[in-house]
Parts: sequence; structure tokens; C-alpha cells
Amino acid sequence: MKDLQILAYHRILPQNTAQSRGVLAVTVDNFNRQLDFFLQRGWRCLTLAELYSGYLAAGEDPGKVLVLTFDDGYKDNYLYAFPALKHLGLRATVFVTTDFIGKDSDLYFATRTRQYAPERIDLSMSGDEIKEMNEYGIEFGSHTHTHPHLTALSPDQMLHELSYSRSVLENLISKEVVSVCYPFGDVNGQVIETARKAGYSVGVVTPPRPGIPRSIYTLRRTGVYLNDSPLKLQLKSTRLFSQLRESRLWKLRGKS
Repeated sequence: MKDLQILAYHRILPQNTAQSRGVLAVTVDNFNRQLDFFLQRGWRCLTLAELYSGYLAAGEDPGKVLVLTFDDGYKDNYLYAFPALKHLGLRATVFVTTDFIGKDSDLYFATRTRQYAPERIDLSMSGDEIKEMNEYGIEFGSHTHTHPHLTALSPDQMLHELSYSRSVLENLISKEVVSVCYPFGDVNGQVIETARKAGYSVGVVTPPRPGIPRSIYTLRRTGVYLNDSPLKLQLKSTRLFSQLRESRLWKLRGKS
């Protein structure tokens, strides 16, 4: 699958806000430029579920396919990413941390370290917003229930995080949830087996380190960050970058 590209976003924000939200925030303008870059070069955009059911389940190569994924479930995905996708007629996959759906709590503070005064855009999406996006064709997958380091949990806790989050989403959107993404890229063989046991068909990871087991549950993604220009993203989309990220040299760099 040399031409498959799975991009990992977190936040899409206006320029003046993105700068204060850290490296995980991509500006609206850059997001649109990045989409244009791939579309102008003939990439087809599919959700992860479409990629799985249409190609991977049968062991087929999808060819030149782009999968856009978003982690955590920030409200800005609804406010800014969703309109951009609709304008271009594209779909994407959003991995939601289900414990925060519709809550008036700062999602960034819950999952990382907050360094700003939270605003409405720093909350998670509401159930109604998720339903609207689902009706359009956006896929929703699980990012667990509380965003833990899965490998630090007991087997029962791990299964609960993966199973319960899936059931919450399925009850909300009335659709089977087939995909999963692991918080912090924290995954090992036991996590993969638990994801299978919880009923998922496919999973993704943005590797924080080399050596993560390869399987249908650990499809590699390329992380997209604040200062990624279209040229830099083009370089990160090459096979050489993928090979480097899986090598021991990657440990010297630190971030995927």
C-alpha cells in the first residue's frame, strides 16, 4: 500500500487562535492548502471504514487513497474542519474521547497540559454536532472513553475503555463503530488483541516510537502539526519518511 496516506489531525483553528494552542493546532488556511495539495495530485479521499470495507478486508491495495483523521473530538472540528470538508465534498474519520461528549470541560486540559484560557472551541463536540456530521458521512471511531495510557491499565480496565466507548458512540449515531485510535500512540500486542476482542475491525496509530507491531489495528498515520507547510507535508508523505520513522534513528528525533 505504497500510495496510501492516513493523516492525523487534532485541531483546526483560525490563525490568531491556533498560535496559542500549541503544535497540535493547524490553521484553517493551512488545512485548506494541505487538502488542495493532495486533491490536485489525484488522491481519492475515503473514511477509514470505507478503506477497510472496500479494500483492506479483502486484502486489496486501495491505490492512491487519502484518509483524513482527527483525534479527541474537539468542537473546532465541527466549527472549522467540517465546513471545509463539506465545501470540497470530502469525508473524514473522527476519533472521539466519549467521556467528554457535550461536557463543559476543556478537552485539552483533560488530555494534555493547558497553557491558555479555555474558550468554547476548546470543549468537545456535542452529541447533536456528532449526529449532524455522521448524517453527512463523517465516520466516528473510538479514542477510548477517558483518554488513558492503555498499556498502563489492567486487562479489565483496558477492555472497558475500548468496549464502553464503542457502545456510547454506537448508541449516539445508530451505526456500527469499526475503527479505533489509541491515545498517545500507546499500543502493544495486548492492546491490539483487546481492540479485536472489543469488536473493532481496523485501527490506526501515529507511531511515537519504532517497533510498534504491524497489523490491521496499527495502520500508520502521518501527524500534521502547526508549522507543517505543504512542502513539509509532501516530504512527510514519502516512503523515505515512513522508513525513517520505523528506524532506530527516529528515537533521536523524538516526535512523529
